[in-house]
Amino acid sequence: MSDTEMNTEETLSASAPVVSEKSKDVVSLPTDWSWGGFMFGPAYLIAVKKYQYLLGYLLMLIPIINFVAMLGIAIYLGLKGHTLVAESPMFANNDERAGFNRAIDHAGRIMFFISLACAVIALIFASLFVGLMVSLFGGPQFGGMHTR
Repeated sequence: MSDTEMNTEETLSASAPVVSEKSKDVVSLPTDWSWGGFMFGPAYLIAVKKYQYLLGYLLMLIPIINFVAMLGIAIYLGLKGHTLVAESPMFANNDERAGFNRAIDHAGRIMFFISLACAVIALIFASLFVGLMVSLFGGPQFGGMHTR
């Protein structure tokens, strides 16, 4: 290089400081169902620091609305759970977000199937109990169908 080219490069570098801009991480939002949000609602909201959504759980104090509110909040968190994680300030990078989503979804899926199995077992035992009570004490007596 010649002296004039070196002087030009030095003046350009001295006059225009190089500022490296922070590259914004592109957050990919999964659009699938969030099993963790569906099954672990309040704990999920606390984990991603979305405390304002916990106010929805106050609806569960109203007797008629509580079941509908519980189901509605669970479905909402199932649909929007991954979006809440992506918007959360709790995680340092996308790898942490993805790891959290994978782990909480895995745990939520396991909890869902355990809950489903328990519900099926409870229904089986309830039907066995009703059948036993009917066989021991007789069924309901209708109209003129009494037999002795």
